[in-house]
Amino acid sequence: MLRGRVERALSLQSPRVDGSTLYDSVAFVIESGGKRLRPVLLIMTAAAFDVDEADAMPAALAVELFHNFTLVHTISWTVRTHAVANQPCT
Repeated sequence: MLRGRVERALSLQSPRVDGSTLYDSVAFVIESGGKRLRPVLLIMTAAAFDVDEADAMPAALAVELFHNFTLVHTISWTVRTHAVANQPCT
């Protein structure tokens, strides 16, 4: 199944930097699974234009990794902004 091949390829891309909250967060999002609709659609579109799956996979992974990074960034920014906004005035 295509989604399974995307999952396997993503597992090889998961960042491994000990002690980094950002990398730990991205790794968690990647390893938690999901529909992986974006990379699957990219690979299926590439196939419609006679592009091999192996040639399309790097772009598909890039799209999924970028999407997941933006999720982590947005969540961390929202949490940080909310925490700063709710601190008492001194």
